[in-house]
This record gives sequence, structure tokens and C-alpha cells, in this order.
Amino acid sequence: MTTAQIQDEIISEFSLLDGDMEMTVFYIMELGQKLPALKEEDHTEDNIVKGCQSKVWMTAHLDNGKIYFEADSNTAITKGLVSLLIRIFNGQTPEDILGADLYFMNK
Repeated sequence: MTTAQIQDEIISEFSLLDGDMEMTVFYIMELGQKLPALKEEDHTEDNIVKGCQSKVWMTAHLDNGKIYFEADSNTAITKGLVSLLIRIFNGQTPEDILGADLYFMNK
């Protein structure tokens, strides 16, 4: 799937919550719980995403021209938000990631 198709899928899922903020927050936290665990040895200073209020650790590797991400956070909501970004970008080429228009958050 393209990054746009994945974003449209996410928008559709969130539209089912009909703007209910409490349900939206719970759903985001649930998404974070489903994120595969990041290996403990990857929780290093080198893997911390700079500029985040919460701690976010992220790794990436290139395989057959596509990038695959793993991440973790010390807060449930942030971990859920990171899981959405990973869902969009995982398995995409570097060119597709750089050229992606992230619009799902505004919708």
C-alpha cells in the first residue's frame, strides 16, 4: 500500500469514533500496546528521538530498498502516535517516505 492509502485507512478507522475524544485517546493507547516490543538493548541514547517531551526510541534498517522501523516510548499515548507513523512508513522506500504528504492528522 502507498503512504496515502494507509493514511486513508487510518482516517476511516478514526472516523468510526465519531469525534469522541476519550475513545480516541483509548484507541491511540491501544495501538501503542500492539506495537512490537523494542529490544532492551535498543533503548539507548543514540536511538532517542530528539525534541520529544516523552522518551521515544527508534531504530530503522534498510532491507531490499525499503526501510523498516521499530520504536518504543515511555508513555502510552506517544507510543500509540509513533505506531501510526510506523504503520504509514514501514516497508516504504526512502523516496516514498521523503515525498510523503502526512495529512492524516489534520483529518
